[in-house]
Amino acid sequence: MPVFNFKRMNNLPLTSPTILKHYLLVRKWSSDIEFFNIETSFLHRLLDEYFLSLCNSDLITELNITGERLLKLEKQQRNATQAIRKQFLEMKWISTNMIRESKNRITEAQVNIGNLIAQVTFEFKEVKMDVFRLIEKQLQKNRQLVL
Repeated sequence: MPVFNFKRMNNLPLTSPTILKHYLLVRKWSSDIEFFNIETSFLHRLLDEYFLSLCNSDLITELNITGERLLKLEKQQRNATQAIRKQFLEMKWISTNMIRESKNRITEAQVNIGNLIAQVTFEFKEVKMDVFRLIEKQLQKNRQLVL
């Protein structure tokens, strides 16, 4: 599901270069979050696929830690999505003259969202590596059992 439907914004006049610049950033960040949502869903399916064998091994502690980090990542993604939606709506209201443009407020929000996206990106990479390492360990254990 898209973070926000940007087609609605295509017909609006982007009232200033600042709004245009911030709008383009919001679109990029929205795309990033959509990607992370798809990938996070895949990581859940991967853990589900190996859940029973991971629970019955000495990797259960690592599974719990990784699962908690995955849930934390999803919360960060939801927070980023909410911040992006709020910023998008504010730019829409400015473009339709419903509220006055405040460059300081917009810039501050953009910095906060940028920091949040950087945090999500870092955490996503870490959690993805943890999931892959955990599955790799389980696959190695399975191979040893077969031999």
